[in-house]
Amino acid sequence: MTPRPYPDTPAPRAIEENIYRSIKAVILSGRLSPGTRLPETRIAPLFGVTRERLRKVLHRLGHEHLLRIVPNVGAVVPAPSLDRARELFDARRVLEAGIGACLCERITDDDIRRLERHVDEEEDIAAAGDRPRFILASSRFHQTLAGLLDNPLVSAQLDELLAKSALFSAFHDPEHGSACSCREHRRIVDSLARRDIADVHEAVVAHLSLIETRLRPVPPDAPRTDAVTALRAHLATEPIRP
Repeated sequence: MTPRPYPDTPAPRAIEENIYRSIKAVILSGRLSPGTRLPETRIAPLFGVTRERLRKVLHRLGHEHLLRIVPNVGAVVPAPSLDRARELFDARRVLEAGIGACLCERITDDDIRRLERHVDEEEDIAAAGDRPRFILASSRFHQTLAGLLDNPLVSAQLDELLAKSALFSAFHDPEHGSACSCREHRRIVDSLARRDIADVHEAVVAHLSLIETRLRPVPPDAPRTDAVTALRAHLATEPIRP
């Protein structure tokens, strides 16, 4: 199935947002091996846009650490090293444990219900086996917790760490990690509902440590495909909408 191209004129922000979501979903699916190039000349026609418009999207993904923009080469899928995982998750444990402690003093019952609905949604996504969507939903859970503090600096710091974590989840976390994360998120919400600072701290630290322990090296024979083929397959099942 050939995806319907966009006219390269109206609603440029909406067009770029849909292209961004499509490419991000393919990256987070883990179907692209680290080092895979995203050639502008072959990908732009899939979306019916110019290379310049596509380049804006690729640079946005580069800013979020989901791609590397290499001079004279272009956009490349990064290679997250398990050697750096401890450093990343140590930073998240420090930041997110602090977020949880602060929330115990200000979280409302409405906030708790909002978090509970989010975990319900996560469980549905995990049951459907939609791995890229689950990774994004899991990140939104943590972003929502930070957002409840209404502190843009905290949210910005966490967003950067989450973007890097998403690549680790895409490449190094086995499929069964989704259901585990749902249970761990539920425990965090239950602890927050009780305003129990010690238990929130324990739940947050345990959750992030368990994510780290679930990371595994990528098998050398793991199936991978090129970016154009992966995007074409994605668009066949998730067509872009003007």
